[in-house]
Amino acid sequence: MEDLIKTENINELVFKKQVDLINTILSKENEITQLKAEEQKISAKRKFIESQLDSFKEKIKNVLEENGVEKIETEVGKILVRKNPISIEVEDIEKVPDEYKVVKTVVSVDKKKITENFKETGELIDGVKINTENTSLQVK
Repeated sequence: MEDLIKTENINELVFKKQVDLINTILSKENEITQLKAEEQKISAKRKFIESQLDSFKEKIKNVLEENGVEKIETEVGKILVRKNPISIEVEDIEKVPDEYKVVKTVVSVDKKKITENFKETGELIDGVKINTENTSLQVK
């Protein structure tokens, strides 16, 4: 594929190698689709194994706590049961005093609404520009 792109005369390439170009694009798109499917399978397997490990660790922790054991040491490593630092759970945000609240404001532009307005009225609002120069390549 890189050899095709490095050709000095791209016009000649496009018109002489049309079938090869389309086949290359379709082949690469198919390869990407297959890789994405593999990524999803690997991710699902990783999440499953992580879940199994978390469950296994929790069972070990429970057994150690039930038996009052805080530490196990072997030649390959050690297992410790320790107290975690405090964590806060908010039960009702309305009851929390304002001094402990952080206000986050997110401002975004509704580009879809601007596009609809432009298509209906032909008017362009202040602060934006309409880009009609973009093109894309579609292979079917």
